[in-house]
Amino acid sequence: MNTEFGSKRKHKASSKGFTLVEVLITVAITAIIMGVIGTLFFSGASTYSTGSRKAFVQNDTRLGMELIQNEIRYARKLNLLENGFDPETAGEGNDLSYISFQETEKDAGKIVIFKDNGDDFHKVVLPGQYSKDSFFGIADNDTENGKILLELHLSGLYNGSESVLTTSINLLNMSSSGTGINQDDAVLPEQSLTIEYLK
Repeated sequence: MNTEFGSKRKHKASSKGFTLVEVLITVAITAIIMGVIGTLFFSGASTYSTGSRKAFVQNDTRLGMELIQNEIRYARKLNLLENGFDPETAGEGNDLSYISFQETEKDAGKIVIFKDNGDDFHKVVLPGQYSKDSFFGIADNDTENGKILLELHLSGLYNGSESVLTTSINLLNMSSSGTGINQDDAVLPEQSLTIEYLK
C-alpha cells in the first residue's frame, strides 16, 4: 500500500498546470501576433480594393477613348460646340452625329455618341463615369504636313478613383487649310464638351 501512495504522489507532483503568469504571457504574445496578421490582412485587402478600382476606371476610360477615336478619325467635317448637345432640339436627317458630355450629377456624367440614322439618333453610351474636366479641343496642328489633330482629354471616375488620359487624334479626312473644320465663320472654342461631325 505504501508504494501505491508514493507513486500517486510522484504523479501528482509531475502533472502540475500552467501558472497564471505563463497563461498571461501566452495570451499577450498571441494577441500581438494576431494583431500584426490582422493589420497585414486589412492593409492588403485595402490595397487590393484600391488597385481594383483604379484598374476598373482605367479600363473604362481607355475603352471610351478608343470608341471616340474610331468614331472621329475618318470624319469629313468637324465642329466643336460651345454648348452641350440635346437630341430633342437637334435637327434630324442632316447626317451630323455628335459626341457629348451629358451631366448626370454635379460635375460628373456620361459621354454619349449620338449617331444620326435619318429619323432620329442612335445613342451609344460610353462605359464608365466621367468628370466634367473631360474635354475636346483642337491641338496645335501640324500645318507643315497638313494634319489636323483633335485633342481628347478624358477624366474617368469610379468610387473615388480617377484616371486621366489625353491623346491627339489625327483627323485623316481633313487638312490644316481648314477643310472640314468648323465651316462657319465662328471661332472654335479652345475646349468643348461636344463634337459635331460628319462621317
